[in-house]
Amino acid sequence: EGYRGGTGRKIMDAYVRKLEAAGVGGLHLFCGANPVPFYRRTGFHRLASMDFGKGPVFVMARRLR
Repeated sequence: EGYRGGTGRKIMDAYVRKLEAAGVGGLHLFCGANPVPFYRRTGFHRLASMDFGKGPVFVMARRLR
C-alpha cells in the first residue's frame, strides 16, 4: 500500500513541468507491480509487461504537452 502523503505527486509534477519546458514530448519508465497505481494516477499508461522470473516489470509511458 502506498504512502498517500502527496510528496511523490509533487515531485512528479515538478519533473514533468521541467521536461515540458525543455520541449520533451513524452516520458517512459520501467517499474515493478507495486508503483503501477501511483504512475497511473499521475497520467501514465502501461505499454507492456515482461517477466524475467522475479515478478513482472512494467513499461509505462506518459505523453507530455
